[in-house]
Amino acid sequence: PMVKIGDFEAKICVGDQPLKEIHHGGKIYVVTEYDTPVSYKVWVEDESPFGEVERQYWPYTPFEVLVMFHQPLADYLCVTIRIDGVDASQKIVQGTEQSIRVQGIQGALGHDSDLKQFFFSPPRPVKKLRSGEHDPNDKIASERLLDLGSVVVSIRKATLSHSNQVVRGASAVNFADANKKVKNSPSSSK
Repeated sequence: PMVKIGDFEAKICVGDQPLKEIHHGGKIYVVTEYDTPVSYKVWVEDESPFGEVERQYWPYTPFEVLVMFHQPLADYLCVTIRIDGVDASQKIVQGTEQSIRVQGIQGALGHDSDLKQFFFSPPRPVKKLRSGEHDPNDKIASERLLDLGSVVVSIRKATLSHSNQVVRGASAVNFADANKKVKNSPSSSK
């Protein structure tokens, strides 16, 4: 298991299968391919600094986070999932729930049709301006660099203070794909 603490366990899955794990330096890494049965390619168009449109297919491999509870829950728990340093999901669980699967960020009103899927993809080059400089609007903030490629699952005891229906606006799905762009370098590969 990716992480198992007491009666809780978390895994990263692709196509309902847990990914291979590598334990190194106190961290756990997962390995995935871009040609799994559930992988797909997206037609990507980027404009070069000289106004030329570059088109190519870019591989995407969707994944989900599976959190399992091996004993009935006596307390309410708050499960928070952070992807690339950004809060991606938060769920309150209680009672007989044995697991939760989180496939992405829910859109407005929590409809699956508005789901912004989690996925792995290779990094894409940062756009350059005509001057040859990297476009400052096409890269993530430096304070988020250490969180790139991270999936963090936090489980903590929750106290129910009140109950009501919450409607989230569309702004809740404004999630920037942080780990998809790196500086273009002939020696860099992922």
